Amino acid sequence: MKLPNLKNLSILVLVDFISVTLVYLITKYFLRLIKGYYEKIQSLTPTINYLGLNLQQNASLLNINELGDNLDLIGTLSNKILILLFLLALISFLIYNISQSINWNLILNEFKLKNYKNYLKRFTLINIPLFLISIYLLFKIITRLRPFILDFWFGNYFDKNGFLIIFLSCLVLLYIVYLVFLIYIYLNKHDLMSSLNIFKREFYKKPINFFIFLIFLFISSVISIFILRINPSSIILSLFSLLIFLSIFNVFRIYLGKKVDQYFN
Repeated sequence: MKLPNLKNLSILVLVDFISVTLVYLITKYFLRLIKGYYEKIQSLTPTINYLGLNLQQNASLLNINELGDNLDLIGTLSNKILILLFLLALISFLIYNISQSINWNLILNEFKLKNYKNYLKRFTLINIPLFLISIYLLFKIITRLRPFILDFWFGNYFDKNGFLIIFLSCLVLLYIVYLVFLIYIYLNKHDLMSSLNIFKREFYKKPINFFIFLIFLFISSVISIFILRINPSSIILSLFSLLIFLSIFNVFRIYLGKKVDQYFN
């Protein structure tokens, strides 16, 4: 496999790096706000329990009003948390959508933005349902991963069924990511419906590309983790690890884009 031009690869890595950094900083800010609201809700819990106990013994109007005010405040804070989570998901989606549509358009058009507005529209339409599916799968993986880790580390118990479910879920998620990459490539020269028709006809062909995807992902992850283990608290090493991961990952995207595009031409 021919290595891509270093300048072109640097452009892709830079776009990815900026988008990842933006999502990280925005997520960190939103989680700090959510944590503050959650702590306020927790601080109200003893008061609500106390008022509830008093109401059982003496149902005074003052206690009823105070309990109602506290419950209304908890409801308001809970709504704010939900709004923040929705905004975080929306902003992350927009950053991903714009950055990745730019990168894929560059990859598929010899690193020149070509017919980008139309590509962005098609890119967005296909990403909305796929984004929701990915969030659902990630949620399922995370909810199963936590008890599995706790049982393994603290209970000295290896749940084979749990591990198998997590492994298969991760594999399905990665396969969906790979299939989405194929659709992104088809969208460059075809409208949305034509791209989906091509996808239904062609997605199962050339399975070797999926295994190459897994190999690239494994190599990039291992190298990045190895760099991080040198000094996990080092910001410089963390950034370097991210750059290495993005570089190797983008080499695969360039390879896949050219391979699939050549196959159709």
